[in-house]
Amino acid sequence: VGFHQGLAALENEELGDGELREKAMAVLRRMYGPGIPEPCEVICTRWGTDPMSLGSYSAPQVSEEGFDLGLEDAAVLAGPIGKSVYFAGEAASKQPGLIHGAYNSGIRAA
Repeated sequence: VGFHQGLAALENEELGDGELREKAMAVLRRMYGPGIPEPCEVICTRWGTDPMSLGSYSAPQVSEEGFDLGLEDAAVLAGPIGKSVYFAGEAASKQPGLIHGAYNSGIRAA
């Protein structure tokens, strides 16, 4: 799993999947040498142009006391509506901004 952020993320959204794959493999080859295997599959997401996320995920808020992770807010988001509507996602977990937070909240909601 690889992530881009900031200007690199915006620039890379303009590239095709093959170009992104080659860029990633070039970095990995510099790190691990030319003999690393080719990936079996590459899936590229483009959160910046996805109308459902617009490049966003939740992040801790900084307060005078340090990080306020907003866990109370996450608990509210994770709460069910009635007995049949449940919400999941990294913003509805105790692990904001992280894939495993999204995964774990999905398990909880299911």
